[in-house]
Amino acid sequence: MRANPAVTAALLLLVGLTACAGPTASGTGARAGATGPSGPRKPIVVPSPHADTPSVRPTFPTPDHPAPTGPPPAPDSFKTTVRLDAGKAREAVEGREYTVAYTSRDKAADGTDVSGLALTGDGRLVVTANPTPGGDPETPVQVGQGRVGLEDADGHRLLPTTEDSACRTPHRAPVSAREHEGSMVWVETARPSWKEGGPVDWCVFLRDPAGAVRLLDDSGDRVGSHQDRGLRVTLGGGRAYWTTPRTVSPDGGPETGPLRIMARPLDGSGENETVAERAGMPEATDDGRLFFVRTSHYDPSVPENRYEIHERGTDGQVRLVVSGGLAVGQGFHSLSVSGPRVAWLVTGPSTRFGAQPAAVYVLDTRTDEAVTVALPADHANNRPIDLRLTEDRLVWGHRDSGSTPAAYVYEFGGGSLWKLNTRDATPATDRYPAVFAAGPYLAWALGRGGGMEGRAAYRVVRWN
Repeated sequence: MRANPAVTAALLLLVGLTACAGPTASGTGARAGATGPSGPRKPIVVPSPHADTPSVRPTFPTPDHPAPTGPPPAPDSFKTTVRLDAGKAREAVEGREYTVAYTSRDKAADGTDVSGLALTGDGRLVVTANPTPGGDPETPVQVGQGRVGLEDADGHRLLPTTEDSACRTPHRAPVSAREHEGSMVWVETARPSWKEGGPVDWCVFLRDPAGAVRLLDDSGDRVGSHQDRGLRVTLGGGRAYWTTPRTVSPDGGPETGPLRIMARPLDGSGENETVAERAGMPEATDDGRLFFVRTSHYDPSVPENRYEIHERGTDGQVRLVVSGGLAVGQGFHSLSVSGPRVAWLVTGPSTRFGAQPAAVYVLDTRTDEAVTVALPADHANNRPIDLRLTEDRLVWGHRDSGSTPAAYVYEFGGGSLWKLNTRDATPATDRYPAVFAAGPYLAWALGRGGGMEGRAAYRVVRWN
């Protein structure tokens, strides 16, 4: 039977429109009412070629598609004294605002894929080298054993593999790492489960300045919920901190127990200590303070229209530093701390749905006054964005108003807001480039980047 050309064309058009109107990602702590049907979404194996094509759907709200409704956001505990628009950032010029230190390699000497996890204060990248998965090609959750290391202009220096450690999972990939004054802490997981919807297996390692590597924590029977896949580590005040997700049974049964933040001295002495419960996104300072976030995602007692940032002092006492409101569809995504300043990101879905746009906040805790930077409104504002705070500046990755990936820098000294255009190397499928910052250095990904997401080179620059 010969196909009807008109019917064939109509079907192709329908498939194309469906691809353009793909699912909206939901971020950690996003308020109910803005996401699609509950339950894990299947991974998109091949990115749509129309990922950056404006939707053909009508502008919202409309009588047929009303804006999401819900209680108004909780009041902010801080006062915004400076309001900026990222769309009006000035273009940073190489040789004037910054100097390129080096461009990292996305392949190790043995051909292993390499990507970045963090940046040190002296401009070295903390990297992960993840070999091509082995075993049954029909089992996409398998990974080869990854390794962490450091990279500078002279190349990679990878640490020995932890494959033969006491951690019971045979093959794991590093997904989060921090380095400070010779100490390094990182978390590894078997890539699993995150894309398959099963439990998350994890192990936390510490390398001291003398080079000794020890296992700090192992999920063991405490495998975590796939919904808490944001495993994080941080260093500060002579201690390593890491998050443990909600516990589920190995067969993916009901969740039990809260999310926790654990701690251990960097010399490996003592026992692991629970320093916070029903909390996430730990950020430690050099003087031993720990900051963390509570939203309804972490703590059911927190209203859905509110977020809280807490500080655990060196005396072990916890105090509320700042709280703010979340409109329907908004979510709390990133936290960074340096000295007296705290920075965070609140994301939201497209303003076509009548929601608030995404914004970056920087609070001076000495005055409770904040700088607020509105981010360009686009159709993917509720995706997580990397955010890094240093003593002198705030750095984050986003898209500009023309949907081009860019890195932004806000300087505290003069109040200048800069944009570093990364269109020269970042693929169009990367909506937001991965960014790092430490000391006078910052870096952005020239590829997919981000732990197990694949290989990526990074451009490392020194801010002038």
